[in-house]
Amino acid sequence: MPSPRALAARTCTAAAVVVVGLLAGATPARADVEHVVVQGEYLGAIAARYGTTVRELLAANDVRDPDLVVPGQRLVVRGVAPADPAPLTSVTPAAAVDGDTGRSTGSRGGSGPVTTAARVAHTVAPGEHLSGIAQQYGTTVRAIVAANRIRNPNLVRDGVVLEIPVSVPSRLPERLLASPDRLALRPAFVRWAAEYRVPADLLQSLCWIESGWQSRVVSEDQAVGVCQLLPSTARFMSELIGTSLDPAVPEEGVRLGARYLRWLLDRTGDDEEAALAGYIQGLRSVAERGRFAETEAYIGAVMAMRDRFAV
Repeated sequence: MPSPRALAARTCTAAAVVVVGLLAGATPARADVEHVVVQGEYLGAIAARYGTTVRELLAANDVRDPDLVVPGQRLVVRGVAPADPAPLTSVTPAAAVDGDTGRSTGSRGGSGPVTTAARVAHTVAPGEHLSGIAQQYGTTVRAIVAANRIRNPNLVRDGVVLEIPVSVPSRLPERLLASPDRLALRPAFVRWAAEYRVPADLLQSLCWIESGWQSRVVSEDQAVGVCQLLPSTARFMSELIGTSLDPAVPEEGVRLGARYLRWLLDRTGDDEEAALAGYIQGLRSVAERGRFAETEAYIGAVMAMRDRFAV
């Protein structure tokens, strides 16, 4: 079993580059570019536009408040491919938000946050039934029956893929709402957060900052998957769990990330910010060198996002 000290080798650097969807063959040269913030932009959307992450933008720039960028502010975007960046998507009025690292601008009065309809795919596992599936997703058997035109709600076959209608809080990041595959990971986050006694909103926020819940993201230091785990960390967590798990498989990566967060919380006296510092910089590095400026920015970004993932 690798020693805990072996897990602390990970450090964050201002020049970290995330490689999304590695392509076979030659890779075109990438270069740093300067982006000038315009009215209405936010870090999450800017990161998505250039195929990077909020974490990388924080590392490359002196952003003191990850919840706020202002028009005219100049940001360095590291390692951009020569192709033009994808256009920004507009924010729908019904789910108006300040951004993927920001606050909801909608009213949260007595009726609670505005919700939007979405559908996620669920593959029926052996022994599952509609009532249990409905409870898992916070919906009803009637809604599942209607969405899938099921004739006999008492009979569902193993392996059948069901469309599950769910109501999603509008405060979730816009790009998450627009991605059914990523949105379908929420039950996994809730399940494994409960299993390993970690706050579900903290786990979801952490992994959103790490990868945007994208399983094919690979960092410069070879951290992979939804929760961006080093191979050595994934192996150690697999040994603690008692089964071999692959961090590149979304659901397995979530489980590994939840277990690692629990491991860090256990060693920091359940100090959430100290655990986050260990996640990004390594506990040994923090102990010997203190927190890097990038680490403080990272902690601020994760904590600022938590409210967006509150159940």
